[in-house]
Amino acid sequence: MSSEILVCPSCLKPNSIEREQFPDFPKCAACNADLLSDIPIEADRKLFDSLNEFSTLPILADFWGPWSGSSHEMVSIFVKLSKRFKGDAIFIKVNSESEQVLAVQLNINVIPAFILFKDGKEYHRLTGDQTETGFHAWLERYLRVKRKVEINNPSSV
Repeated sequence: MSSEILVCPSCLKPNSIEREQFPDFPKCAACNADLLSDIPIEADRKLFDSLNEFSTLPILADFWGPWSGSSHEMVSIFVKLSKRFKGDAIFIKVNSESEQVLAVQLNINVIPAFILFKDGKEYHRLTGDQTETGFHAWLERYLRVKRKVEINNPSSV
């Protein structure tokens, strides 16, 4: 059995969870909140720092701006991928406008910017508009996992 450290997005407490429990929606031992989410988690600086300090899963952060059309266009792709790669990484969204100090520290100069963190350090970065297929392939490559690609075939009626 292998276990992972998951940080509670509500109370910021680290929790040791067996990977086998991931499909059962593990809960925080301190506050009973969900530890894994089907959708990206809105993160402020405190949550971002806690995740990078304690989480043993990689963190994929979407640094976005409310004024950026590209950021809004990427939302549906980011949500789809967070569901597809649930348990392989923690998906978070960081508003670069409200978290300007963090954005400057990480040298965010293109929005949206997707940064994969492993062991608390930046591992790889992807910026700007992405296709779902390209983003999926990027995640498989850097997370070193294979996940099913859902193909949307409209009915031929």
